[in-house]
Amino acid sequence: YGLVVAAGNVGIGPELPRAANNLQVSSSSTGGTFIAAQNTSTDGATWRFQSSGSGNTAGAGNLVINEEGVDDHVVIKKGTGHVGVGCIPSQQLHVYDTDALAAVALFQSNASSSWIQLKSDSGPSWQVGANAAGIQFYSDETTSYRATITKGGQVYGGVTASASAATSSVSYAVDFSS
Repeated sequence: YGLVVAAGNVGIGPELPRAANNLQVSSSSTGGTFIAAQNTSTDGATWRFQSSGSGNTAGAGNLVINEEGVDDHVVIKKGTGHVGVGCIPSQQLHVYDTDALAAVALFQSNASSSWIQLKSDSGPSWQVGANAAGIQFYSDETTSYRATITKGGQVYGGVTASASAATSSVSYAVDFSS
């Protein structure tokens, strides 16, 4: 083990670096092998970029990015590319937070609305969004707003004309405001 310099490439550990301008760190540690970036100024932190080993709680061969002393901030799972935030992922994107009062995710836009699209390769596409009308469900297949929940608690279904539930034709309405 040690610092290996070969043809201008730098390696740390028993192996030679594999390519030009390549820094390779290798070990057989069961906890994993990592590179750390440390800032020692006030409120600084040490961040680790790690290939997890067979004895690591994140599982062997996964990429873990975390603050030293804090488990699994971000995990990219070997072989699948699944990304976990606060957890070891079981889906393409898996977000977990142990704080019962915290929002798990925030989707924010500086536009007048923010949308999340849900789309299947073999099925219809839907969008769920927040805007001045409230929360809306939009069908990409029918190019229409299918339901709206207003800030006041009214629920409108079958909205067909516009983004504003107050001026749209509706098939049904349910009022939960009182």
